[in-house]
Amino acid sequence: MLRMLDPPARDSIRKRTAYLRAMPRMYAMACHERFPGCRRFWAEPGCYVYYMVGAGGDDCYIVAITVEEPDDTP
Repeated sequence: MLRMLDPPARDSIRKRTAYLRAMPRMYAMACHERFPGCRRFWAEPGCYVYYMVGAGGDDCYIVAITVEEPDDTP
């Protein structure tokens, strides 16, 4: 999926996932019925990245990347 995005979106996602290595619970839980139990963050220029934190607390797994408009929900 990442290869299909344009370079600015890929760079934004890589930058944010670098933060997750140090602080995997940095972003709030997502309120999205398609991705229960996931957290999410916004990546410019137009996508949300949904991820899960591993049971050990220091591993993160990207579940989905959705291209959409930003919203105000956590």
